[in-house]
Amino acid sequence: MKKNILLLFLFGICMSVNAQNVIEEFKKNPSLAGSQSVVYTVPTCKYTAAPKGYTPFYLSHYGRHGSRYHNGDIYKYTYNLMKKADEEGELSTFGKEVYSKVRLLYNEANGREGDLTSIGAQQHKGIAARMYNNFPEIFAGKQTCIDARSTVVIRSILSMENALQQLSALNPKLSIRHDATEHDMYFMNYSNNEVDSIRLATKKMQRKMYAKNIKYDRLMRKLFVNEGYWHDSIDARKLTIYLFKLATHIQNSEIRKSVELLSLFTPQELYDQWVVNNAMWYIKYANASQSNQAMPKTQINLLHQIINDADSCLKLPYPSASLRYGHDTVVLPLLCLMGIDGADKNIDINGTDKHMDIDKLPDNGWCDYKYVPMACNIQLIFYRSKNYKDPVLVKVLRNEKEAHLNIATDKWPYYEWGEVKGYLMANILYN
Repeated sequence: MKKNILLLFLFGICMSVNAQNVIEEFKKNPSLAGSQSVVYTVPTCKYTAAPKGYTPFYLSHYGRHGSRYHNGDIYKYTYNLMKKADEEGELSTFGKEVYSKVRLLYNEANGREGDLTSIGAQQHKGIAARMYNNFPEIFAGKQTCIDARSTVVIRSILSMENALQQLSALNPKLSIRHDATEHDMYFMNYSNNEVDSIRLATKKMQRKMYAKNIKYDRLMRKLFVNEGYWHDSIDARKLTIYLFKLATHIQNSEIRKSVELLSLFTPQELYDQWVVNNAMWYIKYANASQSNQAMPKTQINLLHQIINDADSCLKLPYPSASLRYGHDTVVLPLLCLMGIDGADKNIDINGTDKHMDIDKLPDNGWCDYKYVPMACNIQLIFYRSKNYKDPVLVKVLRNEKEAHLNIATDKWPYYEWGEVKGYLMANILYN
């Protein structure tokens, strides 16, 4: 017990990062300012050997779709605004250069908003290949059954299909069932009116945070010839926010090799926008007081499904896997509900939308890009002993790295499934 408490204490210290450290991170890798737009990092860590006599038998997974094009009107709005300004002679030489890059982004993404990119497809092929190679006892045999589910969104379906293609190529004898249906959405991507209304109310908070944090004068003076134009004829703050979104999202498509916009912003300006987005991810999807700590509850149906599927599959005489493909807005509250790697922490950011100290989030280790990059995932790997009287063990992977639960164990990263199940059921009951 003392050893486990010490590990959790040291883990908390390692997670602690202050705002200045984040700015330093952005100097080294400005793409991190993209929050949920950050590309998936292929893990290089080595896994801890299983206790003697134990082998993996079942894998349970929920993962976000891979890299995609931006949703919404970001490409079209930014392109049309700068096109009009150019036609009216209001862009500076520098502004014309930026406009040419925006035009390239628009041409690539037009009609593909929200769609999976080739990078997203490769991410899921890579994750599937590593599942196969890391746990061959589950995937390399002749009898393994895979049940794969996706939400009904095409980028999630294609993420699933790319993963399954990879697994099928590695072992054509796998028995695979795959589906994407509204029937499963109550646990694959649950929402209700109460939760939607809470999240809608946070938009007011976001507008106030943007108004306080976003400085746009420097960039506007570089982009436009006449100051009166960007003061009176356009929404300068919105354009700055959209250029930031484009700049930080380029990393998700092949055009990243020829187009760069991150240099439009200083490291401090990247931080000023990121810290607002970071706060909104915390408030809208994590264990935040501003949303009545209600967001983890949205994943109760999914966690029930994960537990029930595990109990059923552990009774089978052959290995199996449950693969689920969905969204970051599911992964983050599920991390909180399960209490994985401190995601369930409740951080005091001073209560009201007028006086929220959102810098306290990175000060306390809350950085969204560490939780919800593209293709982020949770995996539970179940181990059985040759002696069937021994307890089933489970370890949790967050983005393919061994993770901590709020449970004492002298076998970390391995936990007894019976204890984990009791802990998860308690989280369901008391949320």
